Amino acid sequence: MSNLIIPNQPPEETSQDFFALRDEAVATLQQLAGDTWTDHNLHDPGITLLEALCFVMTDLGYRLDFPVEDLVAKASGEEPDAFPQPRDMLPCQPVTESDYRRLILDIPGVRNALVAQSAPGLWAIQVIPDANLDQSGSYALAEQVREVFLTCRNLGEDLDQLSVTDTYDTVLQMHLDLEDSADPVETLAQIYSELANLIAPQVRFHDLDTLERAGHHRETLQTGPWLNRGYLPDSELERPALVERVFVSDLMTRVLNHPGVRELNALQIATIDTETSPPDVGNFESWVYTPEESEGEKEAPVLNIEHTLDYLTASKNGIPINIPRDRLMARYHALRFQQDSPGREPPWQNPGRYRHPGEYLSLQQELPSMYGVGTLGLAPGESAQRVSEVRQLQGFLLLFDQVLGNQFAQMEQARVLLGQPGQDWLEPLGELLENMLNSASLSEAQFSLFWQTLELIPHSHVAQPVDTIDPLTGRGRQLQELPALLGEHQNDYQSPPLQALTEAPFSREQLQRLIRAGNHLLARSHEQLPDAAQLRYEEIFRHYAPDLLRNRHALPGLDADELTQRMALLKEAVDRALFLRDVVIGSERARGIHYTHRSIWGSGNLSGLKQRLYRRLGLATLASTVLSTSNTEGFHLVEDTLLRHGISDNTNPLSVNTVYLVVPVWPSRLADDDFRQLFRQTIEQELPVHLHPHWLWLDRKAMADFEKVYNAWRNAMTRLPGAYSPEPDEEKQYRTELAQTLSASLRTFILSDGSADISQWSLDPVAINADEARIGQWAIGYEPVEPLRYNPDSDDPDHGLIGKTRVSSGDNPLVVQIGPAHSTRDA
Repeated sequence: MSNLIIPNQPPEETSQDFFALRDEAVATLQQLAGDTWTDHNLHDPGITLLEALCFVMTDLGYRLDFPVEDLVAKASGEEPDAFPQPRDMLPCQPVTESDYRRLILDIPGVRNALVAQSAPGLWAIQVIPDANLDQSGSYALAEQVREVFLTCRNLGEDLDQLSVTDTYDTVLQMHLDLEDSADPVETLAQIYSELANLIAPQVRFHDLDTLERAGHHRETLQTGPWLNRGYLPDSELERPALVERVFVSDLMTRVLNHPGVRELNALQIATIDTETSPPDVGNFESWVYTPEESEGEKEAPVLNIEHTLDYLTASKNGIPINIPRDRLMARYHALRFQQDSPGREPPWQNPGRYRHPGEYLSLQQELPSMYGVGTLGLAPGESAQRVSEVRQLQGFLLLFDQVLGNQFAQMEQARVLLGQPGQDWLEPLGELLENMLNSASLSEAQFSLFWQTLELIPHSHVAQPVDTIDPLTGRGRQLQELPALLGEHQNDYQSPPLQALTEAPFSREQLQRLIRAGNHLLARSHEQLPDAAQLRYEEIFRHYAPDLLRNRHALPGLDADELTQRMALLKEAVDRALFLRDVVIGSERARGIHYTHRSIWGSGNLSGLKQRLYRRLGLATLASTVLSTSNTEGFHLVEDTLLRHGISDNTNPLSVNTVYLVVPVWPSRLADDDFRQLFRQTIEQELPVHLHPHWLWLDRKAMADFEKVYNAWRNAMTRLPGAYSPEPDEEKQYRTELAQTLSASLRTFILSDGSADISQWSLDPVAINADEARIGQWAIGYEPVEPLRYNPDSDDPDHGLIGKTRVSSGDNPLVVQIGPAHSTRDA
C-alpha cells in the first residue's frame, strides 16, 4: 500500500482548487460590483458566503473527477446491469474457417474437426469424435454439429457436407530407462499423453490468465464466437486435425527430450483390434506408420492406453521397476481429458466502487453558526426581526443550494444516462406506436395507456430536494427552518413533482434530451439512425391525434399538430432505445435464419440483418409475419443459397451472392416514394458487401401467392433431414425430395417476379407420421370464401362439424387461419 501524502502543489483542475475559484470569483465581483461593494476582505459576510460556495463547488469538482467505473457503479447488487456483459459485447458470429472450427470444437465430444468451403457459401465439416463414442454416439454428435452450424450460419451460407471420421485403436511398444529421481507414474503419464497427441492431435482449451502470461493479447483472444470450454489460441489450430503419417522418429525424439528419461531402447507402433479376444495386434512399425482407410477415407488412430501398458518395459539403472497400472491410467486420463475445458472467466463485475455521488450537503452547513442557518439554528428567544433575516438569507441561499443539489443528482444519474435503456416504458409504448404504424384500430383503454405510460419515461435531467446528510447516520435531515421557510409548499418541494419543474413529462425538452442521449450511446458504437422526418412518422400519427386528445387522460394545452410532432419525437427516442437494447452490439448482423427451427412465424427465428433493419427503419413488428392479410409493415428475405435443393438443371443456375427481398406495396410508408428510397438505401448499406439484393414489390394478390409458396417451403425446410438423422431411409428420402420440390417452386415464383400461376401447384406437405403436425398451420388466401355453417338439426354428419375459422372484414374476406374441424354436437 502506498503512503498517503499531502500535495504541495494546487490541483490541476480549477474546479478542485478552492483558492483559484475564490480569486476568480472576487475578480468577477470587483468587475461587476466594484463601485457598490468596496470591501472584499475576509471579514465581509458576502466574501464568507462566496467562500462557502467555492468550497462546495470543489466538492462537486472532486466527485466529477471520480473514475468512470465509480461514477457508473451500482448502488446495490439488486440493481440490473446498466451495461452489456462481455458475452454480449466481445464475441461475434463465425466468419472465417477458424471461427467455424472453434465453434465446432467447443461441442463436448468433438476431439478435432476440419472445416473448409466446398464452394462459395457452402461449407464442408469433418468431425473427429472422441474415441469413447460408439457409432450411434458419433451420429448423434454429428447432428449436434449440424444444429450448431445452422444456428450460427451467416446469410448466403449453408452446410454442404458433414462427415464423421471413424476412429480405431493403436498401441505403442516401448522400452525405456528412467532417471533415479524420476517419478515413474508422473513421467510415463506425461510421455504417453504427449505421444497420444502426436498420433491423434487434440486441441486444448486454455484459461485467460495462462494465455496472457504466455504473451497473448486479450483483445485477440476475445475475437470470434463465444466458446464455453475456454480459449483457443491460433497456435492450437495450427496443428493438423488428422495426421497423414506418423514418423516413429518424432515419437522417439519426444520421449528422449522428456525430463526424467535416461535411455530409450525401443519404440514401435501398431494397430490393435480390441473386438477380438485376445486383441489382435498388427505388425509393429518402427519407421513410418500410415493411418488406415475405409472406403477411401482416412480413419483417425487413437492410443489405447490400457493395452499399450501391456507392451511397456520400464527400468531404472537397468533394473526393471513395477508400475502401478491403475494410478498410471488415472493420471494419463487426467492429463489427457480432464483439463481440456477450463471454461470462461466468471461474469464481468463492475470494478468500480459506489461512492454516493448524489448526496449533497447544503452549503448552509458550511457557514459559521452565528449566521443561524446551520444545524444549530438560532438561539431561543431571538427577536422576530432576527428570525426574519435568517429566513430571508436561507431563501437566498436555497437558490444556490438547488442548482448545486441538481448537479450532484445528475452525477447519480450517470449510470442511467450512459447505460442501456430500461424496459418498463419501452415495451408498452413501443407496442402502442407499432400498432399505430400498422394502422390498427385502438381502444379507449389503449389511448389511456398511452398517456399513463408517458409518466414512466426516464428524465434525462434530474432534480432533488436540498437536504443535509447526518455524518453519524448517513441519513438525510431537513435544513434548519426549511419547513417554516417553505410553508404550505413544503410537501410539493419534497415530492416527485419537483422533477416537472425542470423537465415536464412528454415535453419537447424531455424528448429531445432523450434523443440526444440515444444519439450519444449510438455514437459510442459508431451507429446513426434516421430521424423522424426521414421515417415519415407524422403522417401516420396524425390520424390518431384527435382520439388521443379526446381521451380523459390527455395532457392539457396540446393541439393535434403539436401532439403529432411530439409523438414523432417520442417514436424517434423509442427507436434509439430499442436499437440499443436489441442490436447495437452488432455481433449477429449477418446471421441467417435457422431454417430447421420449428419457429416459422413470430420473433423467435429472425435473421440478424432483418432484426437490424426493422429496428433501424422503425418498422412496426419485429417478427416474421403474414403480410398479405394485414397492413403490417415488413418484408420477407429469402437466400438463394437455401434454394439450391431445387436446382435440377442449368437453366437458372444458383446465385449464392443473391438475397431476395419481398416487400408489400400497400402499407402507408412503404407506399411512399421517399420512404421507399430510404428503405432501399438502408438495406443496401446494411447488407454484407458480398451479397446483392433482388427486389420484389408485390401487391396483395401476389403477396398472398408468395406466402402460400413460402410457407410450404419453410414447412418442408424445418423437416429437411441431415446426413446422420435417425429417421428411416425412406422417410429421409421423402423429406429431401419434398424440400427439393418446394425449393424449385419458390425459386420459380421469385424468378417470375411474382407473376407465376400457382393454382396447380402442390403446396400442402403431408405429414409422414400420424402424430406429426405441420409447423405454422397457415392457410393464406385471397379469394372469397363461403362462411362455415353449422346445422345442429341436420342428419348429415358433415353438417355437424365446424372448423375454427377467422376471416377479415370487408367485401372480399381473407382467410387468415383454419383449424381442424371438430364436432360440436356434445357441446
